[in-house]
Amino acid sequence: MNSTRPNRSARRLALAAMAGGMATILGATAASAAPFATQASAQALYVGVLDPAVVIDTGTETAQNDGSEDSVTASEEPLLTVLDGQDVVTAGALGEVAVANNDGTSAACAGVVGEGGSVDVGDPLDCGIPGTDPVEIQLADVVGAVSASIQADAITATCTGAADGTVTGDAVLTNAQLVVSAPPLVNVEVDLASDVAPNTNALDVLSPTVAALLSPLVDVTLNEQVPLDPEESGDGYYGGLSVTAISVDALDGGLADVDLGTVTCGPSADLALVPAVPLAGLPIALGTLAVAGGGAALVTRRRQRPTS
Repeated sequence: MNSTRPNRSARRLALAAMAGGMATILGATAASAAPFATQASAQALYVGVLDPAVVIDTGTETAQNDGSEDSVTASEEPLLTVLDGQDVVTAGALGEVAVANNDGTSAACAGVVGEGGSVDVGDPLDCGIPGTDPVEIQLADVVGAVSASIQADAITATCTGAADGTVTGDAVLTNAQLVVSAPPLVNVEVDLASDVAPNTNALDVLSPTVAALLSPLVDVTLNEQVPLDPEESGDGYYGGLSVTAISVDALDGGLADVDLGTVTCGPSADLALVPAVPLAGLPIALGTLAVAGGGAALVTRRRQRPTS
């Protein structure tokens, strides 16, 4: 006599186990503990002097939030002693602050101010308090020919990131001037806009004649902005922007390569859309589950054979 009830029960248990396993795998492709993860970074100054060879690097403060904390803040006020051994940059204070929140937002600020000023690392959106003596960046100095510098009360870069991956950034040049001297004919002081447009070539604000004196020596970009564009990585993160207040690329006869005030905001990720089981591996996982389910069904069928 056959007994069908135990066989039906076993089959139901196998199907239930398979369904539960599939739900676990598919459910793992959904949310983690918090809705968003993001990051931000800030670096006050990098200077690479060509002759003699000197590198000044204030380091980078990075805030990374994996969604498990409400907010992560990384901040530093580098000591002015890091400027020893070079005369390309003169400053009164340096600062860098980065904030990453688990709602997908981020913010950062970095830069330098003149003597008597300060960089408030507590507020990444309003971090520079100008000093009384100017910050000075020496762009070129060819003795007897031409010299050029940027002077300002404060120079900072800021960025803010939204949960949808949108990031805005800006460079703030407070009371800034581009000063060029080529005796005996050229002695020029040009005011620079406080909120300069992204990726502005500083030499474009000079007359063609004066710009021609500097173009063989340096390339100076104000408010340099570069999208991070991480979409091709396929890891679920999106958006992001890097902003540098002043970037100086030394050419023949230039003094140094300088990145003054560099910040990044993002990329961010909606953790509900980031798979715990990578999508590329999902067919393998489901295939393994199918084999396991098939094995359970085989056991069920064997149990269904008549017993004598």
